[in-house]
Amino acid sequence: MYVTYQGNVKVISNVPPDQPMPPGTTYIETVKFSVPYLNYLYEAGLRLEDVLAGIVSALEGKGYKIWGESISAPDPYTLVISYTASSPPVLITVAVILAILAVISYFIYE
Repeated sequence: MYVTYQGNVKVISNVPPDQPMPPGTTYIETVKFSVPYLNYLYEAGLRLEDVLAGIVSALEGKGYKIWGESISAPDPYTLVISYTASSPPVLITVAVILAILAVISYFIYE
């Protein structure tokens, strides 16, 4: 388990965030917020699938190929995102953390 903090967000990953991983690695990212972010998403008329689509789009825009993606919210403070990624095998965990924070922050602070 690898943990990264950024402000009031804690990301727990099944892969090291600072090491390249081989193509075909399945990533599981658990994102814990200090506020119930789901309220903001619902107020903005967004679904979790919209957040997932934004993350996948951001990663594919960086050249990654993503498949088998899923997202769930076990509670109002937690997102669990899983996906398999290939090409290029570089620091994808850091990229997805930044993508998640950008997507969520956009909707919370809009």
